[in-house]
Amino acid sequence: MEQRLGLWDVVSLVVSAVIGSAIFLIPATLLRPQPSPLAAMLAMVFAGLLSWFGALAYAEMGAMFPDTGGEYVYLRESWGRLSAFLLGWSFFAVIQGGGLAALAVGFSTLLGGIVPLTPAAAKVVAVSLLMGLSFVNVLGVRQGAWFGHVMNVIKLSGLLWVIVTIATRPPAAALDWSWPRHWTLLQFSAALVPALWAYEGWNMAPCVAGEMVDARRTLPRALGIGLGVVIVLYCVTLWITMRALPVSQILATSAAGTSAVQTVLGGGAALWVTLTILFALVGCTNSCILGAARVYYAQARDGLFFEPFGHVHPRFKTPAFSLIAHGVWSSLLVFTGTYETLISYCTFGAWIFYALVVAGVMLLRRRNPDTARPYRVWGYPWTPMIFIAVAATFILSCFVTTPGSSFAGLALILSGIPLYLYWRRRVTPGRA
Repeated sequence: MEQRLGLWDVVSLVVSAVIGSAIFLIPATLLRPQPSPLAAMLAMVFAGLLSWFGALAYAEMGAMFPDTGGEYVYLRESWGRLSAFLLGWSFFAVIQGGGLAALAVGFSTLLGGIVPLTPAAAKVVAVSLLMGLSFVNVLGVRQGAWFGHVMNVIKLSGLLWVIVTIATRPPAAALDWSWPRHWTLLQFSAALVPALWAYEGWNMAPCVAGEMVDARRTLPRALGIGLGVVIVLYCVTLWITMRALPVSQILATSAAGTSAVQTVLGGGAALWVTLTILFALVGCTNSCILGAARVYYAQARDGLFFEPFGHVHPRFKTPAFSLIAHGVWSSLLVFTGTYETLISYCTFGAWIFYALVVAGVMLLRRRNPDTARPYRVWGYPWTPMIFIAVAATFILSCFVTTPGSSFAGLALILSGIPLYLYWRRRVTPGRA
């Protein structure tokens, strides 16, 4: 495939993939464990730094292996083909397939608040979004990137308008930034979970490394800049939300961003927040479609998935079959409604693979110390170790708090082993 993505294309991809609807929705869940502005802000900052540590580790991997496929490639090179296959299988069946279905349903649900939609019409809208964006990305990686640029401009313009508007108005109440009493580690951990969820998506950018101009330099810089922008925007948005609404009022609403604008400017202005979220969801869905299809493409090129997924369109130079097939699968999940169950099972699954990739950086440092590393993760070995420790804690907490769904999710991931063995036998000796 052609190398056509520059630095700002990839920065835009990072920002677009991360900023969806979460920042407008999670203030209440951040404050619920400990109703303290300082506690909520520290959870948001720590989650951002943790995601940044993970992204820097991915950047080292991406500079070493600047190939299309992202996490799949990194796991293949560090832990072997089985772990890489299980990532691709989990992405297709659950993590990305169900995630895209959820984004599309969220879009249609939010749109239904502006334009009345029947349940059937809402599903048609969700499927149309998935298939429409899949076709846009078939037309070329530049077309997909430029569509993301447009969505980012609209989304960030709306977000900055909200920030400036509320920041220039008198606060609803003075914020208490004092250290909260009886603040426990368990409370901080409970606030950290939704904060980490809000930063999901940065792992999509490495998937298109094979289509970047000078990926060894572009990917590390784009991940650092993109996540830096997101951290600042998230923290400022949380601050203006707490500035506009008392903590008690934030805890009583599920959409604090909309309520904040409605309180400061009136009900009519809340429509602009809803439109901003809609564009944010479209941009996020587009970025995830663009990135995820490259994982299955790389997997098929290794002979470990259906062969058509590894085909490149002769004219558009994109993994067209992979894009359309994944769009169809996500659409089926929309119609069946099973995406909700799958996501509840495998939300923690993504963190298993995050931890394995970051641990792979440390593994390769020991196993292949002389391999060229155009970029080395900042703060090594402490930043990868912190990331791995928090990821392991999160994964273990899932098994403790929701053992049924966690073990079911693990079973879904491991169900890919028989499929791996099947495709492994079909791999030609030259590709083994």
